[in-house]
Amino acid sequence: MENIANENIFIDEAENLAINAVIKKGIIDYNSPFFGSNPSQPFTIYIKDIKSDVIAGLTGFYKGKYTRVDLLWIHEDFRHQGLGRKLILKLEEFSKIKGCLYIQLDTFDFQARPFYEKLGFKCIGTISKWVEDRDCHFMRKTLS
Repeated sequence: MENIANENIFIDEAENLAINAVIKKGIIDYNSPFFGSNPSQPFTIYIKDIKSDVIAGLTGFYKGKYTRVDLLWIHEDFRHQGLGRKLILKLEEFSKIKGCLYIQLDTFDFQARPFYEKLGFKCIGTISKWVEDRDCHFMRKTLS
């Protein structure tokens, strides 16, 4: 083990892609005996309007038997028109093709928990008063 008596600790108040890559590789290498060496695969599913502007989309990754949604967004002018449902249904189709058995995501109390529940997601845990005193719900759907 290397002596770190003279370590320097840094804070970057912006995303540092080079350092993030080192950290990501380190945790992937550490985790590989437990989860295998296949890295997670990122994806983006999105909808464009007739002018080719992105009006809705979701981002995430899949690995092994699960899919993780990081972000889901719908432009304010296009909400309540079924686009979120269409994105989730496309995600389910994509996840099944990739061999995934379930989808996981999280949502704050002011966001979309009832929306996800209508689509078959179950709340599997909650962190109360997390960010800005808002509850964060962790949700999962088992694919059939």
